Amino acid sequence: MKKLFKNSYIALAVLALGFSACTEEVEYNPAEVPATAQVYFSNTNGAQIDLAKEASSFDIAVSRAAAGTAASIDVYVTADSLANTVFDFPATVEFADTATTAVYTVNVKEGVELEFEVYHNINLSIDESLATPYGNSSYTFEVGVPAPWTEWKQIGTGTYYLSIYWGGTHSGLPVYYREYLLNDTDAQFYIPGIANSMNLTIEYDRQTGNCQVLPQYALTNSNYGQVTVLDIPHYPFTNLSGTYEEYPCYYDAEKGLFTLNLAYVVCTLWDANTNGSFGNGVETFQLDGFKQYDYTFDMSFKGHYIDNAGNDNAVISTTMGIDIPQYLMTVVSADEDLQATVSGMLDGSVPCDTLSESGFYAYPLTESGNYVAVAVTFDAEGNALESYTEEFEFYLAGQENPWVSLGMATYTEDLLTTFFNVSNEVYQVEVRQNKDNPGLYRVIHPYAAYGADTESEYFFEIDATDPEGVYIPSVYGTGFDAGYGEVSITSMAYYYMATQGASLEDVKGAGYCGVFADNVITFPAEVLMISMSGYQDGAWYKSNVNGLFKLDMTDMQPVGGEEENGDASEAPAMRNNVKRELKNVEGGIKFGGLRAKKIDNTFMNLVEAELN
Repeated sequence: MKKLFKNSYIALAVLALGFSACTEEVEYNPAEVPATAQVYFSNTNGAQIDLAKEASSFDIAVSRAAAGTAASIDVYVTADSLANTVFDFPATVEFADTATTAVYTVNVKEGVELEFEVYHNINLSIDESLATPYGNSSYTFEVGVPAPWTEWKQIGTGTYYLSIYWGGTHSGLPVYYREYLLNDTDAQFYIPGIANSMNLTIEYDRQTGNCQVLPQYALTNSNYGQVTVLDIPHYPFTNLSGTYEEYPCYYDAEKGLFTLNLAYVVCTLWDANTNGSFGNGVETFQLDGFKQYDYTFDMSFKGHYIDNAGNDNAVISTTMGIDIPQYLMTVVSADEDLQATVSGMLDGSVPCDTLSESGFYAYPLTESGNYVAVAVTFDAEGNALESYTEEFEFYLAGQENPWVSLGMATYTEDLLTTFFNVSNEVYQVEVRQNKDNPGLYRVIHPYAAYGADTESEYFFEIDATDPEGVYIPSVYGTGFDAGYGEVSITSMAYYYMATQGASLEDVKGAGYCGVFADNVITFPAEVLMISMSGYQDGAWYKSNVNGLFKLDMTDMQPVGGEEENGDASEAPAMRNNVKRELKNVEGGIKFGGLRAKKIDNTFMNLVEAELN
C-alpha cells in the first residue's frame, strides 16, 4: 500500500510539472453576481434544536450576501399539524440596513407547555427569487425538549469479551451510566471504544436488570459498508428474530456482568433491505472489581471398571470449577429425551447422584450400546447453572466391538481452512470399518497431529453405504481447540436430513454428498461444516472451502507404525500453538439447531432447585 501511494504521488508531481511548463494563458471568467437579494439560511443551523422545558422561544439565523438597505423577507413555513398548535411562526424575517444577518424568532404560544421527548418537524424556506445559488434557500429541522436524563457519570472500567464480528477481549474500557428522571425504571450504560471502533449504548431496566441493545452503528466494513449491532429480539427478520426469553440480555448487578445476545448485520437504513449478517451470539462485559466466578465443568468417558461383584461399569471423569459447590449426574441411554432427563433430575423424578467433588465415578451397565452421561451444575444459592452431556459407546467386557481397524489412511485436511490461513496438510489417520455395515467408516483422532486431546477417543464417521451419497452422519467433537473452543464438524447433508427431514436422495440431488471411488472418499467444496464452540456461539460455517478434503485408503499402513502421526518435523503448522488469528470469515452462514456438547438450557431458568 505504501508503494502505491508513493508512486501515485510521483505521477501527480510529473503532471504538475507538465502544467507549469505550459505557456498558453488561461482566461479567467468570474462567476456572475446574482441579481437577487441573496438571502440564505446559515449552514451553522443544526438539524435538531433542543429546548429547555420552560423555553418561550428559539432563534434561527438567516443571512444575506451584502448589507445596504433594510429588508423584510417572507418566510414560508411547512410543519406538522401539532407544531402549529405549539409555536407562532412570524411571516417575515427583518434585516437592518447595516446587517448581513438577521434572527428569525419562533415563539411558544401563550399558555402552551412543552412536553418532554416530543419533537416537531419543521421546514422554513424563502422565495427562490430572493435566494442565492451559493446558499440554502430552505432549512429543515426538528425542535423539542429532550428526555430528562442525569449527566453521564463514569462508574468504573471493565473487560468486553468479543465473540461475533471480532474475537478476543478488550480490557480497561470505561463504562458510563445515567438515569431517566421521569420514572424509576429506565437507565443507560455507555461503553466507548470497543475493539477501537464501537461505542455501545445499552438500555437498562433498573427494576428487573433486563437490557436492550437497540440498532446502532458498530463499524464500517471495507467490503460491505456500515455494520449495525443490535440485540436479536430487535432483529426484524425471521432467520434471526426471537424473544428475550429465547435470547436474554441482562445485567447482573451482584456480579457486575452484562450478558448480551447480539447480531452484527450489514445495513445503513433500518428496513428490510439489509445485506446479510456476520452472525449472532453472546458477548459479555465484566466490570472490574467484582469476583470472577469459575463455573467451568467438564466430563468424559474413561472406559471400564469391573467391580468386586463382577459388574461392568462405565467410568465418567469430571472436573468442576471452584465456585460450583454441587452438581447432579447420571448415565442414560442415548435414545432418551435429554431435555426430559434434565427436567427429571431437577424435580427428582430421574434418579441421579448428587456430587460435590471432581473425580472418577462408576455407573453399572448391563447392556452394550450408546449411552449419554448427563450433568447439571449449581451455584452457591442453589440455582441451576448449566447442563452438560457426553455421549459414548460401551461394550460389555467379553463382547466383540463391531469396529475393526483397517490401518492408517492418508488424510488431506480442508476443514480448518475455513477459519485459519493454513495449508492443506496431508497426514496419516487410523480408519475403522463397521463389520455389520461395511460402508460405515470411522476416522480416529483426526486432529491428534494438531495436538488435539487423545485421552478420550475422538472420531468422526463417514457413511459411504451409498458410494454416490457419502456424508458425515452426525455432529462430532474433535477434541481440538485452536484458541476459540472445541472444533466440531458435520456435513450439510446431515444438517438437512436431521433438521428438515430431507432424504438421502434429496441431499444427493442437491449436490451435498461426497463420493467413494477407488478406495478414496472426497466431497465437493463447501458441503462440509465446521464450528468452534467459543466463536460466534458455536455458529456453523461452510467448510472444505478448497474442495481438497480426501480420505485415501488405497495404501493403508499398519497402526502403530512409524507413519502413524508422521515425523514431528512434518506435523501441521498449528501443532501445539493453539492461540491464533482468525482469517476473514465474513462469508460464514449461521445454522441453528446443531451443537456439539451443551444442550438447550433456557427452560432451566424456570426451575428452582435446592442443594442437598
